[in-house]
Amino acid sequence: MTSESNPQNNDEQWQPTFNMFKLEYEQAAQRYENIYRAIWQIFQYMAFLAGGILTFASKSNTFSQENIIFFALTPLVFWFLAIYIPMNKNGKNTKKCLTNIEEKIKNNSQ
Repeated sequence: MTSESNPQNNDEQWQPTFNMFKLEYEQAAQRYENIYRAIWQIFQYMAFLAGGILTFASKSNTFSQENIIFFALTPLVFWFLAIYIPMNKNGKNTKKCLTNIEEKIKNNSQ
């Protein structure tokens, strides 16, 4: 009797593989969630910092309005260039990994 003719034997062989795919998928999904949670949490900090700069610098007569706006937007530009772009790339790669795992599970379960 071959393994192709015995569906129970196929299920027994597939179960450890499925468990590995499942574990890999769960960890990748958690990584994906953590990436975007971190991106937006850091954005909140930078927006708060920008608001603080805008609030306290606007009370000073030593800076022009253009300088105040420039300094207030600097943390947000930094966030976009140094945090969002690289971490979003990691998020897209993780999403691609999740898609590949789903396809592997779908192809192997048939």
